[in-house]
Amino acid sequence: MGIKQYLLRCLYIEIIAGGLVLPAFCGISSGSDYELVSSVISNSGGQYLLGGEYMSRGTCGQSISSDAQNIARSQEYSERSGFYNPPYFTYQRALPLNFKNSFMELTVPANSVEKETFDIFLNTDPNQTQKKQEIKDANQKAQINMGQMATPVIMSELYFWDEESRYEQPLRQKGSFIVRVNDDDGDGNVDGTNPPVRLSSLKGYVLDEDYKMWLRMFNSDVDVNSKRVMFDFTQPGIYSVLGELDDSVKKVYAFPVPFRPNGPNAGNGPGQTGTKEGGITFADIPQTGRIEIYTLDGRLVRKLPIPLNLVQPKLRWDVKNGKGEKVVSGVYVWRVVSGGNSKTGKLMIIR
Repeated sequence: MGIKQYLLRCLYIEIIAGGLVLPAFCGISSGSDYELVSSVISNSGGQYLLGGEYMSRGTCGQSISSDAQNIARSQEYSERSGFYNPPYFTYQRALPLNFKNSFMELTVPANSVEKETFDIFLNTDPNQTQKKQEIKDANQKAQINMGQMATPVIMSELYFWDEESRYEQPLRQKGSFIVRVNDDDGDGNVDGTNPPVRLSSLKGYVLDEDYKMWLRMFNSDVDVNSKRVMFDFTQPGIYSVLGELDDSVKKVYAFPVPFRPNGPNAGNGPGQTGTKEGGITFADIPQTGRIEIYTLDGRLVRKLPIPLNLVQPKLRWDVKNGKGEKVVSGVYVWRVVSGGNSKTGKLMIIR
């Protein structure tokens, strides 16, 4: 029997469970001209591990959540999460990695790290991190600088480890996070937040561990329809999704215009001109600030403060002035102001 034809067979593996020694069947590994029969595994139904000419069957592992197997996949590579919670993922430099569960997707491109093999540590529980004080300080600074909305709604701790220590160098290629945020009632706000945090205000942040503060990711984006926040990352660290006070005025508009509650098309339906009870609605308003209505010659008619606890981004004007009197027919100018932002528009009232 030549060296290249060498076979190693294992007859059994002892698994001690409750004092019993149980036999376990073994899988097959092969690579190039070397073949290992009966690699040391259990018969717990592990997945295949493939890479180049190497194949290992029955990688020992377990699911850590209710998600279907909680498997990280990469081309022909598949690795179950292992006996860790938070999970560790075995990573091979030449292969990309993609991990997905019900609320997160993590992608690490091939050749991102200067290590042949290492582990990826992913933690989504703030109570399990060793950086509790840094995160607490960063949260306090965020609320001071950005307001009470600036509280992490999701946090992910991502580190790379080799056999000796934590790998902290920048990645050679960008990885990406896709995070799903809960909005089960479809009101456009993150469930369980009060004051409500709007999905449209969510951004990805990274923790600056030296200065203990959250830094916004430049390429962060949010898809309100799919309730997902997406951002790239370039180094290991602690990442989070934060909301903030929405002071955008770009999309504010008023309807119905013209407002004609006594006309032939009166009503609150599409294309209709409104009712006395319905008044004029300002939609897609910011979470803070005010709406002002002026006559064409610049006289203030009404000022409407925007309540912070609005669930829906809209505010109704009863078409009355500050004294409670009905506004006469004519053209008026409205102006919305929020933070350092402002927007103006016109509306017409026909009594």
